[in-house]
Amino acid sequence: MNKSSRRLQLCAGVSLSALIVVLGTSGSANAQAATEAQVKALLARIDQLERTVNDLKKGQAESTAEAKTALKQSNQAKAEAARAQARVVEVDQNGHTYFEHKKGNPLTFYTPGGEITAYGNFDVSFDYTTKDTKHIVDTNPNNGDFGMPPVGNFGWMPAISTNLSYLGVRGFQRVGQECLRLVPSR
Repeated sequence: MNKSSRRLQLCAGVSLSALIVVLGTSGSANAQAATEAQVKALLARIDQLERTVNDLKKGQAESTAEAKTALKQSNQAKAEAARAQARVVEVDQNGHTYFEHKKGNPLTFYTPGGEITAYGNFDVSFDYTTKDTKHIVDTNPNNGDFGMPPVGNFGWMPAISTNLSYLGVRGFQRVGQECLRLVPSR
């Protein structure tokens, strides 16, 4: 081969190599630019997702706080209703509550529009008794006045007896009047 053809081959090889390098570099530059664009797009998407997650967390925290506030208000309302109900007392026209003790008599109580009194006599005795005892009379005149001793069961047994006991309730009730009114307690 001659020198000029070798030189031509050498120049062609170098040119071809340079072209490949240039094309390869521009291809990798294009690939690198495309990769950078994809990375930027992915980073933007990650930022958007992070903002969405933070908004959801904030909304959840607000909902939890609102639920706690509503529960607290509900409990307060229940407590106030219970206190208000406890303050309401049934009172008759004369200002007496139901079964209020009447002064002066230990067993008299007011009712709405009247009063009742418990009364009675509780007469109970505790006795000892025997069972099945018999006295045998001695008809022999030689024995004198002593006679025969009694025979039978001589064990003592306790007994409870009510002699004349009675218990009752008496009272009066006004008819035809409004018996109750609701007022706050004092």
